[in-house]
Amino acid sequence: MKVQNHLNLKGTFQLLIAIGLFGSLFTFSSCQQESSADWSPTIAAPLVNSTLSVSSLLEQLTMDTMFSTDDEGLLSVNYRADLFDYTPSEVFNFDYGGDPILGEVVNTPFVENLINQNGEFEVNLPTSVFTFDPKIQDENVPEFDVKIDSLYLYNTSIVFNFSSTFGHAGRINIEIPHLYDTEGNSFDETIEWDEDADNPITDSNIFDLNGYFLDMTKSEENDTMYNRFDIDLSVVVMNTIPNYDIEDDARLDFTIEVSNMDFELAYGDFGPGSFLLGRDTIAFNPFEDINNADFYLADPTISLEINSGIGFQRMNSFVDTLVYVDPAGEINQILFNPTSIQPEINAPQEVGEYVTTFYKLTNEDGYISDLLSPMDKDLIYGIHAIINSNDEDEQSFIHRDHGISASLDVEIPLYGRVGNIEFNDTLEFDLGSQLSEIEDMIIKTNMESYFPVNAYLQVYFLDENYVLTDSLYGADFDLPIISSPELNAEGRPINQEPVLTTKEASLTSETIANLVESKYLVLNYSFETSEFDQETNVKIFDDYYINAKVGFQATGKIDF
Repeated sequence: MKVQNHLNLKGTFQLLIAIGLFGSLFTFSSCQQESSADWSPTIAAPLVNSTLSVSSLLEQLTMDTMFSTDDEGLLSVNYRADLFDYTPSEVFNFDYGGDPILGEVVNTPFVENLINQNGEFEVNLPTSVFTFDPKIQDENVPEFDVKIDSLYLYNTSIVFNFSSTFGHAGRINIEIPHLYDTEGNSFDETIEWDEDADNPITDSNIFDLNGYFLDMTKSEENDTMYNRFDIDLSVVVMNTIPNYDIEDDARLDFTIEVSNMDFELAYGDFGPGSFLLGRDTIAFNPFEDINNADFYLADPTISLEINSGIGFQRMNSFVDTLVYVDPAGEINQILFNPTSIQPEINAPQEVGEYVTTFYKLTNEDGYISDLLSPMDKDLIYGIHAIINSNDEDEQSFIHRDHGISASLDVEIPLYGRVGNIEFNDTLEFDLGSQLSEIEDMIIKTNMESYFPVNAYLQVYFLDENYVLTDSLYGADFDLPIISSPELNAEGRPINQEPVLTTKEASLTSETIANLVESKYLVLNYSFETSEFDQETNVKIFDDYYINAKVGFQATGKIDF
């Protein structure tokens, strides 16, 4: 949307010099050499023709932004600040903490008679119940009631250790009737060992349960459907050594434990309780390039956006901290009533689905315009989640790959006021080398404004190394004002034509010399919105612009 001329005036001067040369030769021939030629013509040419549109201005004054317009052309600046992005394995790091199951078979006369007479002794041990206590790993949440009724396991294994001094061979059968592999078969494993009359028999086995499904709602022994499952064990000792006299203190000991119990997908009731979703400090300044401006936004909005793939059916968020620290180190509250910000987080109904919760903050909720003011600041936030107990017909779930994230989405309709703002526009510039000596120069500026601002313009000259050499207007010169057009009640200019302001300035010989050596021009705009001192809010539409035309009239000697 920005229109800007490339300023290389050598071609312009070549044309003007050719015209001046033709006129001079005509004078010379008609006078038949009775007088000398005048090689100091007066030349007029443009220096700058630059249009500054509202979009090009905003692109340089804001960071990490996008622009949008409504049906009437009112511009809005959109800015996004990410707060957190967690996977459930980061947020819900369960400490299962289950104790191993301990078992034993000791030798008695009855056991030894069965082994010797029947060739073996077999015992079905009472059903063992493995119980674990899942907790949220958060030091600020000592009590958190998590009830898991079923799991798809991830990186989980069962570790079996045993030692026998019976001397005979034997076997142990382990059944977990409601733990199923990917083909639907329940867990059923047998560990066998050979006889050894001289040494204790020991063994260890690790069974990988990755991908197994554990249903804890069908336990026969427990009185609750959560956080426990049955393990059935049978032990067989066989008479494999004839006439072998078993030691009176012979025994068989074993342990079964679940190692690194972790989940891929968990179902259950994860409340009541609360946990910290996110707490951090982030640098926040949507308008970092205009830190010294006086700034007020009449209608900004901040949307707290929470995207959740966690299927907690009854969960609220709670903003316990939302402040910013200004450059002076002062802590500034943003919300009038932080405890009122408790949006219920929408929950997905299916694994892999994400749903979004929005909560919008405006100037009615707090000091939103102050937060968005153009100064470097640190935004400090803290957001908790509050999980309530499920209703009977509800079931919550979490999958380790589908987490929760949050961001602040800022929408700033350009409706308000701003003062003490500056903007620079750099242009290539080459005055040429045909004028060997400029005797005098006048600069004329024409300013067209279709923009609800009162603005000033200064032009700086830079050499080829971008070093400042001079300025167009001296310190004692009244800078050319770009006047605001008169606005109607809707904030638009009343007239379709822009306001035109014209100024002239005569340059000193020193400034003329610096201008000839310059390679770049910098247009420095400083402006404020119309009636800024009266706290008048204006609207900025996408068709606003300022056009600066700068030309010169010079008298000087020409080199051939």
